[in-house]
Amino acid sequence: MFQHPDETHQVSQPRLSNFARGYQRGLAWGTARREPIVKAARWLGLAAAVIIVVVVVGVYGFRWQNDFTYGVSHVLPLPVATVDNVPIWYRDYAARLRHAEAVFARQSSGSDEEGATGFQGYAMDRAVYDHVLRDIADSRDIRIRRSRIQQRFQRIYTGDTARARLAREPGVSADILKRNITNRLLRQELRTRLTETGQLGEQDINTWLRGRIQQRDVTYWLPGIIPS
Repeated sequence: MFQHPDETHQVSQPRLSNFARGYQRGLAWGTARREPIVKAARWLGLAAAVIIVVVVVGVYGFRWQNDFTYGVSHVLPLPVATVDNVPIWYRDYAARLRHAEAVFARQSSGSDEEGATGFQGYAMDRAVYDHVLRDIADSRDIRIRRSRIQQRFQRIYTGDTARARLAREPGVSADILKRNITNRLLRQELRTRLTETGQLGEQDINTWLRGRIQQRDVTYWLPGIIPS
């Protein structure tokens, strides 16, 4: 039987209308579900922004040194200095500082404000020293295997020796102890290279390295921290 085109249109129109209503209901449901998530994301973003501002002001304005800023520094990059425009991060400086304070507390009955400032200068000095040493070692393709570092660490800091007991003290960082071992091994390798090429001369390796640090463009960002 012949069917008029208008009749076909009238039959299909309810199907389109049902589809549109279903689509609108889906949009409304999605919007209702999304709104709490969007609001929560906004509040989280605002809270994160407040934390960032507080930490930045505290670190650079008031020289904060506490567990909160140290924890945040592992996710928020905070430079404390630059060496030839390459940043040295707060987390590395703070790890050095906390380690020095823990070692001092283990070996002494306490410290004063002047001593605390001295620790800060020491930590900054070591952070810059480590950076320059590693940079020079990298440029000369000097590498220390992790297995060698771990073996040295286990030999020095395990057992019941004074050093081993110190390594187990709260606040004493195994990472810093391993970094110290790495630096000693790097200095040994670098000293051997420089001696073989006649570049070291009569200087000891630390004096040579200090001279190279003085040739670098070092900028300190934390107020009142004077490297030792």
